[in-house]
Amino acid sequence: MKARQILLLISLFFVFLLFPILKPQAQLGTTNQQIMVDWLEARLKAQIANNNSEAWQRELPKNTSRITKKLIVSDKIFKKFSRPLQGYFSNQNFQEPLPNLANKENFLINDSSQDTGAKVQNNTSSAVSGNNIIVAYNDIGTQISSISYSNDGGETWKASQIPQLLTGRNFGSGVVAASGKNFYYTGLAVTNEGVPVIIISRSSDAGQTWAIPTVVSPPSGSGSFQDKPWIAIDNNKTGLEGNIYIGWTDFASIGVDTGSRIVCAVSTNNGASFAKPVALTPLDVSFSVQGVTIAIGPNGEVNLAWGDSGILGVSFAQSNNGGKTFSQPRAAAIVKTYELLGTLLNSHFEANGLPSLAVDTSNSPNRGTLYIVFNAPSLTNSQ
Repeated sequence: MKARQILLLISLFFVFLLFPILKPQAQLGTTNQQIMVDWLEARLKAQIANNNSEAWQRELPKNTSRITKKLIVSDKIFKKFSRPLQGYFSNQNFQEPLPNLANKENFLINDSSQDTGAKVQNNTSSAVSGNNIIVAYNDIGTQISSISYSNDGGETWKASQIPQLLTGRNFGSGVVAASGKNFYYTGLAVTNEGVPVIIISRSSDAGQTWAIPTVVSPPSGSGSFQDKPWIAIDNNKTGLEGNIYIGWTDFASIGVDTGSRIVCAVSTNNGASFAKPVALTPLDVSFSVQGVTIAIGPNGEVNLAWGDSGILGVSFAQSNNGGKTFSQPRAAAIVKTYELLGTLLNSHFEANGLPSLAVDTSNSPNRGTLYIVFNAPSLTNSQ
């Protein structure tokens, strides 16, 4: 490492160590002080990268205000700085861009002016492709199946809704996935006959407009109730790239069998149609399985995990042939105490044990490693 780079790294360390002692002429709150620290870090990082003119500005939000700040440092502290750092603070009486405070804090991405009833949003899901971001959520006060999108990396947002199913009404529980500029939304709808079904809608312009939803699969039997869908797309070069997988919980009564089961269907034509769903679990009588999640492995493996109160934990299955068949379900995690579905808080928010699943598709030594997280009241005697 060059001596100049080492010196700047040391300078950066002292900036963070001594910054609380610095006193700007304007009274800055704690949050503003942190913004200044972040800004200094960005600039010094850029100096280390020998790109003073542009790189540090790319570290900042696009919405910046140009204001003059002169940092006043006591002589005792100033003398302890390195010469480059002394020069830096000696020349702070010129205009420098500082990040807008709003860009460092939480902000709304939904349009609250569209709310006509309860101002409640929940059940969020997000997907990212380049600078395009889609967030799906239940918007109780609008048409329920809502999305917000950003085409500039999250700097600005617009809110919209998924068009209504022509033969029914959308009912939220949306999940989104991305493949290039194409984004896909799957969620629930209720037909005009009162039958819950899984729907899919596609956006080919990074979330700005959405196609009228179509039904993924008809009901499996009398009294069928389809719930909690999940969607994943194979974006790897596997020979199966572009395949869209949707899994969900099917509550049904088929012949003498009744209960819940996990099913999965695949589309090989960009969601225009789906193959007949494959059941990963048989119908049980205890309604013990719910909340499937899907992650695609680096070689096209279709990995599914779901909550299973029958084993007090999370079950798992995998397909290695594009979703045509799946392995026998096996326990991925077992805990002493497990709650499949928890208490509904404030009538809208639920604390449950449904899992989230991810797989490492990088070229690191951990390539192919699966990760599952879920809520559990206790880890005693866990497996």
